Amino acid sequence: MSEFVCIAPTVRLGKDVKLASFINLYGCEIGDETKIGAFVEVQKNARVGRRCKISSHTFICEGVDIEDNVFIGHGVTFINDSYPRATGAGGSLQMSCASFLGSGQRIELYGDDGTLVLANPTTDYFRNFTLMQGARGDDRLHAVATADESGDPTRDSRIAPVSRLVKRFLDACESGAPAAPGFAAGYRVQQLIDAAARAHATARWVDVAASCGEQHA
Repeated sequence: MSEFVCIAPTVRLGKDVKLASFINLYGCEIGDETKIGAFVEVQKNARVGRRCKISSHTFICEGVDIEDNVFIGHGVTFINDSYPRATGAGGSLQMSCASFLGSGQRIELYGDDGTLVLANPTTDYFRNFTLMQGARGDDRLHAVATADESGDPTRDSRIAPVSRLVKRFLDACESGAPAAPGFAAGYRVQQLIDAAARAHATARWVDVAASCGEQHA
């Protein structure tokens, strides 16, 4: 165990737990054979199960319960309010199609009055997604009914969404109507992705000019 680790007397560590440097643990429980990376903080009354891997720069706040055999990626921040009141919409994005024993794809959006979660515990690109929503005052998230457009389950799941986009494009060519989404929308998405990458690299806010048809907030 590194000397650069702060562990409160109330912390319960399981067997064969591996801790990197610069870790803060307060009144929490860490299960057997769990590995915790550098610059991780776990607050009181939080629980991490057995054989988990918590990557660096992760913050696990009070009341969070992580089950056994869970992988947490780098820089993950947990919250302990199911329906956080945000000043504007906030969100978190977690996606993986290759992480061994990972947690799949998950998008969470938080607003002033509710939460919206799109999740898929598998590594499939397109199938098995579930949409859940909850309003302030609800005791849990509720499933939102969506159309089943997964296509043939024996085929590559990327074929169905791509084929629909191609069909829209061909229909637009035949009818003369504009395609939606079109090249302009794709270019706009790429602009936003590039801006997010620059913001991450420079650790600064990046201004993005409004495109045609958009209004500044």
